[in-house]
Amino acid sequence: QAGAAAHDPRYDTLLAIAELLEARGHRVLAVPIDRPYQLNEYPRIVAAINRFGYYSPDHERRPDLFIKWFGARAERLEPWRSRFENVPTLVFENGVFKDSVIVDPKGLLGDSFYAASLEGRVQEGFDEGKCRAKLESMRSTSKRPQSPYIDIPEEIRGNYIFVPTQKFLDLSVTKYSSVSMPELLENVAKYCTLSSTPMVVKIHPHLEGIELGQQKAYVAKLQSTYKNIYLSHASITFLTQHALATATLNGGTLVDNFNSQTPVVSFARSLFSNSTALVYDTSVERGLTRLS
Repeated sequence: QAGAAAHDPRYDTLLAIAELLEARGHRVLAVPIDRPYQLNEYPRIVAAINRFGYYSPDHERRPDLFIKWFGARAERLEPWRSRFENVPTLVFENGVFKDSVIVDPKGLLGDSFYAASLEGRVQEGFDEGKCRAKLESMRSTSKRPQSPYIDIPEEIRGNYIFVPTQKFLDLSVTKYSSVSMPELLENVAKYCTLSSTPMVVKIHPHLEGIELGQQKAYVAKLQSTYKNIYLSHASITFLTQHALATATLNGGTLVDNFNSQTPVVSFARSLFSNSTALVYDTSVERGLTRLS
């Protein structure tokens, strides 16, 4: 069950799992998160620290299962390495739906245990009626709260390439993509200019401070160099529904395209790269051409 912290359910969810496993007689180890300041936001973590051995890397307590945060840095895990070597490991991260957590026996995105077999798995027991009903129920929903504000001209609706940004240095980009986020923006801008197609950009809604300023400045630079580039704050649902296509790396917004049943091209390895749910390519120009 997703935790009470609606903005980030991972910690409550994982602690609930730890408590359940411990109640069943398993040995559980909790490993520090990379952002200590978040401990203040999640009192249940503080309460469970000693109970799950948080401060005891030298304690001879071998867990039965190790659940590792997707973004955990190797140097943070090193003191605990002897305690989880050869122990079954799961990887977890925020899920692609609101208040959800994804857990994988191998890795996430392009490293997922399910990446190679997803296309076949979704055909097993497929029920078109239930699928359509589910899509209808989710068509106007998204993982994050969305603004009802519409700020792109009516004359370009249905005729633009949409690019939702990810954090420039997010692990999902640096580890899984040969194309950086600035490169994607630049190459789509070039493509749109040559094809006389407007381009609409929506900045990742969780960015703030320096990161937000960097992305705004980069979009402003593109606007000064290329024509018909718009920065939008409209909902992701509206922007995907009214685009010719969405161009992205491997962000969670892929699911918004799936919900709205709109075309999308991805340039970074993801869970869906080997499926027919999207167009996948490592070349921005070639991928956009394939999509058109």
